Amino acid sequence: MAGGTGAVGFRAGLIGALAAAAAVMAAPSSGKGAPDPVTIVVPAREAAVRMAFDMAAMRPSYLVSYQARPGTEAPWLHVWDAAARRWIETTLEAYGAGANFGRMPRTVFLLGTEIEFPAQLEDLAGWADRSVRLTTLDPMPCLNAFHEAFAFTPAEWRWLARRYNLDLKDLNEQRRRYGRYGPPGQPPPEANLPPRGLATPPPSDRTAVAPFVRQAEEPQPPVQPEVEPPAQPQPPEPAPEPPAPKVESAPQPPPEPVSAPAAALIPVGPPVK
Repeated sequence: MAGGTGAVGFRAGLIGALAAAAAVMAAPSSGKGAPDPVTIVVPAREAAVRMAFDMAAMRPSYLVSYQARPGTEAPWLHVWDAAARRWIETTLEAYGAGANFGRMPRTVFLLGTEIEFPAQLEDLAGWADRSVRLTTLDPMPCLNAFHEAFAFTPAEWRWLARRYNLDLKDLNEQRRRYGRYGPPGQPPPEANLPPRGLATPPPSDRTAVAPFVRQAEEPQPPVQPEVEPPAQPQPPEPAPEPPAPKVESAPQPPPEPVSAPAAALIPVGPPVK
């Protein structure tokens, strides 16, 4: 094993982690899970290594630890030897060739922040069919990701919740209580409905009717609204002429009395014989 300050730092960083490895013997026994072993790659930090040992106690797993090496981009790698119960130093070449694994794993979990994680470890993990990159060391998202490969039992989840101080939420409680269709009065789950936009096929004893395809109509020019021309202004009707003033003739003086012609005076006397 390489000496110097880096070696001292690696050993010091794993003191608590190795102590945690002894504590995993109290973990529940392995239940149903993926038959093939997985590889868990973690930084040489106590919390991360402890979580990796917890997973190895539940399911067959290979543990790989990395640490930055001063003066070079190649990380310092160690593989946990479960038989000898100790860390064994390895190289990038051996890691990339899968030489450290007795049975080639099909899934690899790569844990570490973007700053500390060496990109070479992901590039060289071509021996795995599935690579899961976790950019956090928070137990909650990591354990949920591990569950996809390990399929933790309810007893294992309860043990992990106590160990990492987590709250469990049963996502299948309603399904177990009411069955696949959910509580009464609720619509059936989306999985039982036909895809949106697709019609349910007709019964087999009927002849399927070809869908009516409506031919697109050719665009018609827009109809111009009929606009009546503005009414021509009519000349105003001439005002009625005022009636001519009635000219009355000036009052005539009363006619002068006409004197009767003088009658011949006939003498009154006895008739003339």
